Amino acid sequence: MDILKGIAASPGIATGIAFMMEREDIPVRERFIPEDHVEAEVKRFEEAVDRAKEEVERLRDRVTREIGESSAAIFSAHGWVLSDPELHEEVLARIRGNRFTAEYAIDRALQKFIKRLRAVGDTYLAQRIQDLEDIERRLIRLVQGARDEQVGEMEGPVVVVAHTLSPSQTVSLDRSKVVGIAVDKGGRASHAAILARDLGIPAVVGLETASTDVGPGETVIIDGRQGVLIVSPDRRTRTRYKSLSNEYVGYERMLTEESHLPSETSDGTSVTVLGNIEFPEEIPSVVEYGAEGIGLYRTEFLYLGSGKMPAEEEHLDAYRAALEFLGGRPILIRTLDIGADKLAPGPVAARNGWGSSLGCRSIRLCQARPDIFRTQLRAILRVSVDGNVKCMLPMISMPEELSWAKGVVEEVKEELSREGTPFDPNLEVGVMIEVPAAVVMADVLAREAAFFSIGTNDLIQYTLAVDRTDERVATLFTPADPSVLRLIRMVIEAGERHGLPVSMCGEMAGDPIFVELLLGMGLRAFSVAPARVPEVKKIVRSVSLEEAQGLARDVLELTTHDEIMRVLVARLARFGPSQLDGRGSGPA
Repeated sequence: MDILKGIAASPGIATGIAFMMEREDIPVRERFIPEDHVEAEVKRFEEAVDRAKEEVERLRDRVTREIGESSAAIFSAHGWVLSDPELHEEVLARIRGNRFTAEYAIDRALQKFIKRLRAVGDTYLAQRIQDLEDIERRLIRLVQGARDEQVGEMEGPVVVVAHTLSPSQTVSLDRSKVVGIAVDKGGRASHAAILARDLGIPAVVGLETASTDVGPGETVIIDGRQGVLIVSPDRRTRTRYKSLSNEYVGYERMLTEESHLPSETSDGTSVTVLGNIEFPEEIPSVVEYGAEGIGLYRTEFLYLGSGKMPAEEEHLDAYRAALEFLGGRPILIRTLDIGADKLAPGPVAARNGWGSSLGCRSIRLCQARPDIFRTQLRAILRVSVDGNVKCMLPMISMPEELSWAKGVVEEVKEELSREGTPFDPNLEVGVMIEVPAAVVMADVLAREAAFFSIGTNDLIQYTLAVDRTDERVATLFTPADPSVLRLIRMVIEAGERHGLPVSMCGEMAGDPIFVELLLGMGLRAFSVAPARVPEVKKIVRSVSLEEAQGLARDVLELTTHDEIMRVLVARLARFGPSQLDGRGSGPA
């Protein structure tokens, strides 16, 4: 029996026969064409793009019907990339200027964008590379007239084992036969992992060598909560995992049934649980999973795919559509946060140098391009009269940035007043606390901010000086580090002193192992991925505030990550199969 350790990507436990997925690479050779064939080659490319858009649209419609609009948003993003003017310009320049074949021009153009994303050295952007590779394979296949390779014949139940798995391959899996997914590459934020979660298929990614260590036909157990793949398990291990699997299925059923119960501790303390949204198509899942509103509405999707900055009316339409669906529930709209680990896939992301985590991103980009900022603020203020709307500023690191942003808000209010355009003059403007400097200056920032929202992943990254893309140090990236927990407590205490609400958005807030601890530290608002809402609410209902505060006192006295994790893992066992959960937090 061998145990391979990877990254917990999609929860659940399953036993099956290993089905080895062949790599989908299509060879592309450097080839040139005669000058009189150039326009014919251009036509081949353009026809391939049209067919690719049709395929992606069919995939999107199918995923919408079978899984839901949230999952389908991934293929909407693929469609945006296929429509990106810069991608077309790059390919056509290589065909007409270099006289490359269409497939070689496609390869060179997309590899250029992939190289830029890879050079950023950021985990979230690295996952978006897989989407570009998926698009490249589709285009090259269509240009070459190759057949769409589907998963071969299989007899279930099987665990698909692959070096990589594209989003297209993932949604093509036969769910009546595939009970698990094990992949060498990828992380929790990869779209293949997201789709596996939405499909309800247990998955482990980042296994590195599973595709070579596992033989076809071997019996394997996949544990999507611990992030392990067990090869050729002995009888005792099979029996234990069968029992755990049955327990987990019952727990998930219970979470679904109780998802709309109030989020209140056993001794009556009310806790707000909100949802994080990346694409508009995900909004229905906020209501479906029982969230009380949107605590993080990412707006980067508006800036992708068209090759131009969105107009004020585009912002307004998107925000109004969200409000209409929420039915009076609150929404926190985050202003533009292009850069580092919040960017959706596509060539637009790669250009302009917007990737550096220490560069011109977020509020710094808005200061460099105030026209972009003002356009978005106008739309947020205009929609503020239609519902419960708040505005959130990302990556604030010093009081001067907040003062500048608040000044622009006031200027935009004056503009709208002169125009006679209605808006809520009392629109709340809060800040994300994502860098240690903001924690240290939290008391000063609280003088101008209406609320704080803790962005844990950037805070962890900057506090621990850990590059999660560097495998030599990635294991050091942990929310359970004592320094991180103390910084979080400092923010909560600053909010308490100044009467400011404090929430937390990102994976740490939705990781079951940290919920009771954060509650005991004083956090009263959690904003998490919609699918995490039921379990967060369940844990809140299962503890008393007094118990949580006792846990927090004990944990904050500890001085090492290992000590803290031992206490939290033992504590989590009280809540049921959550103890099977992976021990890490992914990108926020």
